[in-house]
Amino acid sequence: MPNYIIRIPGQDDYYVDYPVDTNPSAPLWTNRINSAMRELRMTTPRCNPELLECTVVSLNSVKGKLIEKKIKSLKLQPPLARMTADEFHTEEKNLLDQLPIEFRSVVSNWAYERGHSADFEECLSHVSEYVDTMVPAFLAMHRRDNG
Repeated sequence: MPNYIIRIPGQDDYYVDYPVDTNPSAPLWTNRINSAMRELRMTTPRCNPELLECTVVSLNSVKGKLIEKKIKSLKLQPPLARMTADEFHTEEKNLLDQLPIEFRSVVSNWAYERGHSADFEECLSHVSEYVDTMVPAFLAMHRRDNG
C-alpha cells in the first residue's frame, strides 16, 4: 500500500499517516488537503485570498528505491484569517448604511450582544441577518407612505 505526501507551497511535505482510499477522487483529496491546511494553521488574508497549487504524491518502495508518482494537483484556498477590528467595522458600516440612521446603533448593539463571545464574523452574520430582515419592511413602509 503506498504512502501519500501532500505538498503545499511554502510548507514542509505533509505525510498522510492514516489510511487513504486509493481512488484519487477530487472530493477525497480536497478534504485531506483542507485538513492538512487546518492542522498546519495556515490562513490566507481576507482582503486578498490566495489559491495555492497543492499536489498529492504517492510514495512507493521498489527494490529499495523510493518512487514518487504525482496523483493529483488541486488549487485550494487556505482558511481565511480571522477578521480584524478594522475589517469588521468596515463591513458592518457597509451593511448598516442600508438602514435608516435611527436604527443603526440598535442593530449594531443587538448583533454585538448575540455574537461577541464567538468572534467578529458571528457579530457580522447577526448584523447581516437583521439588515436582511428589516430592509424589505422599510422599503414597503416607504412605498406605502410615499405613494
